[in-house]
Amino acid sequence: AGPYGALHRLNYARSPFIRMAVCDHYGKASTGRRPLEGLSLVEVGCGGGILSESLAVMGSDVKAIDAAEESVQVAKKHLKRNALLRSRTNLTYEATTAESLVEKGEAYDVVVSSEVVEHVLDPPGFCKTLSNLCKPGGLVVMSTLNRTLWSYSLAIVAAERILGMAPRGAHDWDQFVTPEELCIMCEDAGLELGSISGMRWSVPKGQFELTKDLSVNYIAAFRKEPPRQDET
Repeated sequence: AGPYGALHRLNYARSPFIRMAVCDHYGKASTGRRPLEGLSLVEVGCGGGILSESLAVMGSDVKAIDAAEESVQVAKKHLKRNALLRSRTNLTYEATTAESLVEKGEAYDVVVSSEVVEHVLDPPGFCKTLSNLCKPGGLVVMSTLNRTLWSYSLAIVAAERILGMAPRGAHDWDQFVTPEELCIMCEDAGLELGSISGMRWSVPKGQFELTKDLSVNYIAAFRKEPPRQDET
């Protein structure tokens, strides 16, 4: 429930995809309680911290950032109620931007940005910033909404206006990004598509699940080329 209700339900699809994509990329076993242990991860646009907490529970060292101080405060309060993370120190929040982290020279094994690219003013520039935050040989994971008639019907008409799953006006259909557009922008940023999956609403489960259908919500993992031998 609440403004983050839809994102809670989306987590049932996002988290498994990220776990599988990251473990496959780094040759780790996706089973076990902390499959991402030993990896540094940054989430750009963490909002209330729903996904950040899931990634920290998987064992990665997570820095979660959001440009909105209010969102970071909400995330910090929510973290205190998470019994699985209360005694751990592998999740930190900061009110800042990805560009600021790049200027500081920070880089991570995994960069995650979920439901953000459709809101930024310069999507190609944003993809380049995410690439710059990623270590050579690392992985960038992004989820967003496809720009189709089906996504307009479900994400705006149904989710915002009928079901109230998202605030009215939360999305601008013209800013939705097709998978083809995202792949081109990421390729220009030095990122190569590794895997992609749709995320659809399951009425019986009352949550999102992974699917081959990319027509509405989708999530993709992009590989950043490792450094060449003459650069190491």
